Amino acid sequence: MTDLVDVGRLIGYATDITRTPGASGAGADYRHLAQRYVIDGEFRTAVDEVLDGVDCEVTDASEDVGLIIYPRPSSPWAWPTGTGDLAWNKGDADDRAARMLVIVALLARHFPTGIDIESFLDDPQRSQLPISVQELEQYIRDFCEQQQAGRADMPSDLSDDDTPLWAWWTSRDAYSKTDHAISRGTTSYLVYKTLDGLAEIGLTLDTTRDKPAERKRYRMKRRLLLQYRDFLMNPLFNALREHTASLETTEN
Repeated sequence: MTDLVDVGRLIGYATDITRTPGASGAGADYRHLAQRYVIDGEFRTAVDEVLDGVDCEVTDASEDVGLIIYPRPSSPWAWPTGTGDLAWNKGDADDRAARMLVIVALLARHFPTGIDIESFLDDPQRSQLPISVQELEQYIRDFCEQQQAGRADMPSDLSDDDTPLWAWWTSRDAYSKTDHAISRGTTSYLVYKTLDGLAEIGLTLDTTRDKPAERKRYRMKRRLLLQYRDFLMNPLFNALREHTASLETTEN
């Protein structure tokens, strides 16, 4: 008979975006339960049926990733718990939107148009090369400046609510005007804090722990793409993918 307490514990872990399988404590318990979900058909059915009852479904599962749950729009869990504690959910609306732009850009930078994202997800052995804070900031800045060039007739007196996100980005300095090091208020600092926040919850990997913030590099984990796969249908994501493809054409 399936232990419904274990079903509840696994769902509890999976609906908390800050939780990842690990080697000890709650992380080890999450790893064990995720592995059980994969190999134990009866247990998997029980979890799936409970989730279906709250309009959710599992889109990926493994002992390394855990469970990636997709909440349908009508679900009471339309957004995972724990997100209020994440770095990019703090600050004003513009700051939060800019941090989400960093996440979308990180995904799109690795997958130009013409690349099959699903084939990447289906191969657990594939991984992406790290990207630096400076590289990602410059990628976003190039895209925003391209958008700005195409809107030369945009009124200068737009309200904050009507000002496009690319204008927010281009209105800020990439680095401090004095020493070119990352400082608060610059877009490079925002990129660093977002990538570092993703690393804290296991969605990216800091490959340069001994480097200063402006020289850090981060590798995207598959779990990031799985967690934010709704972005694959987002017009901004598609525009950034086209930008990536154009950059690669220019470089070649």
